Amino acid sequence: ITGVELQSADPVEEAKVWAYIADTQVVMDRGDPTVPLANATLRFIPDRDGRGPGLSGLELNATDAERLFAQADARGCHGPAGVITICGTRFTTKD
Repeated sequence: ITGVELQSADPVEEAKVWAYIADTQVVMDRGDPTVPLANATLRFIPDRDGRGPGLSGLELNATDAERLFAQADARGCHGPAGVITICGTRFTTKD
């Protein structure tokens, strides 16, 4: 896991809380507040799907992305732009 996406009603304030806990700073990346950690990044986004605050996505470093996407296709959870969705949580691979 190289990144975690968390959704909330106020992403900036949520990012500030996590930055305080991790003793680091909030950085804006592609318009989203993020908290860089030693081995991953926390990205904070608005609640767009109505599920409320919490985990909304994971970014993975896939050693065999082709197999990952084939398995997702076989299970009907591979969507557009390489996004795999399982139980409302979005999984992407690191670029």
